[in-house]
Amino acid sequence: MVDPERSAQGEGQAGSGSRSSVPRRDFLAGAVATAVGAAVLPGAAAASGGVAKLPLPAGRDFTALITGDAGTGKPEQYAVAAAARRVFAEQGGSLAVGLGDNLYLDGPESSDDDEFQTKFEQPNAGIDAPWLMILGNHDTSGLVAGGGDGPERGDYEVAYHDSSARWYMPARYYSVAVPERDPVVEFFALDTNPVAPFLPQRDPHYAWNGPYMQAQREWLHAALGESRARWKIVIVHPVPQQRAVRELR
Repeated sequence: MVDPERSAQGEGQAGSGSRSSVPRRDFLAGAVATAVGAAVLPGAAAASGGVAKLPLPAGRDFTALITGDAGTGKPEQYAVAAAARRVFAEQGGSLAVGLGDNLYLDGPESSDDDEFQTKFEQPNAGIDAPWLMILGNHDTSGLVAGGGDGPERGDYEVAYHDSSARWYMPARYYSVAVPERDPVVEFFALDTNPVAPFLPQRDPHYAWNGPYMQAQREWLHAALGESRARWKIVIVHPVPQQRAVRELR
């Protein structure tokens, strides 16, 4: 149980960032539900592509589902999602957070890749809330699955934001304050793949100290300083190495 007055959450503000077996990952496709009451806005905002987005929580008390490493499309994902769906309904869920590796093993090949359906929409049917999504190393696979050296695949996941009511990823990095007015918490969704890849970045723009990470670092510093939320939560997938942590400071 989490009290959002002692935790944190609003409308997104985007930054300038515009397949082998995995039994351990399957096991880690766990979900943690944090319950604190329910407040769901009856309306829905439209994405730029015209799809009506599920609304972000409007109140300071809300229920959040946290999950990650989940997008396998395998029975284990469906089993975990079914359990999460029951808890989400019982607790009046109004928000979900997806901590990366959304589409195993290689990430999408286009913004309308059928894996968005088979590994996200279908398993999570009935968990009807905005899912704040971030990029994992498997979402940005390059030379090998999970290499984190194929940043272009991440752009397909950003583009999918306009095609899904649930999927919330307006940019490669962004922030969401909840509720929008007088927020109790703000989430800062980062793309740390360039500073923690399994393989070197092929595009210098995405090097650990390249223009992309420099812009993201500057955005994060400014966004944290401007945040009015009582609680500020930074969400990442690859855990930054010591050098990367210094770069993000």
